Amino acid sequence: MTMKKSTIWILGVVMGLSFLSLLYLQISYIEEMVKMRNGQFDESVKRALMAASKEAESAEVVRWLNEDISEAERRRGNNRKAVAE
Repeated sequence: MTMKKSTIWILGVVMGLSFLSLLYLQISYIEEMVKMRNGQFDESVKRALMAASKEAESAEVVRWLNEDISEAERRRGNNRKAVAE
């Protein structure tokens, strides 16, 4: 059984269109995955920066409180010396 030349051409065109359609879907899927990964990366960077910022802020508050306490103790010591004299 032989196929007509027109039938072979029609099958070739249909197969070509099917291939192009699948290729388009795959490229779209890959682009969507890349966008999602970029979004995840951006979110991860934001979280890391927020954590670093909070850590730096906490360290600064501790340093400031220690300086404030030291200053208050120094003043209290100076006031006691002045009263004793």
